[in-house]
Amino acid sequence: DLAIARPGRSVRRLRRAALERTRRRSTRLEVPVLALTGEADMELMRRASVEQLWTPLCERIELASIADAGHYPMQEAPALVAALLGRFFAGH
Repeated sequence: DLAIARPGRSVRRLRRAALERTRRRSTRLEVPVLALTGEADMELMRRASVEQLWTPLCERIELASIADAGHYPMQEAPALVAALLGRFFAGH
């Protein structure tokens, strides 16, 4: 499988496709959005990529990253995720 043999290439291709869809989108979310990322996840799912992809789509986005978490921060750092969610919901 090409995606397994060249993971970096696949991530770049996914990122380009996501950015293109973002550029074509004409409406933005107006509701508050919290994007939690794990910095040990693949590049496309880390804070910098999520910020680049989602900020153009969301009027009111908050980003939070968890340094030692991967793709499942809710399992890897449940107390921190709960605190971040509590703070987000308390503010909205």
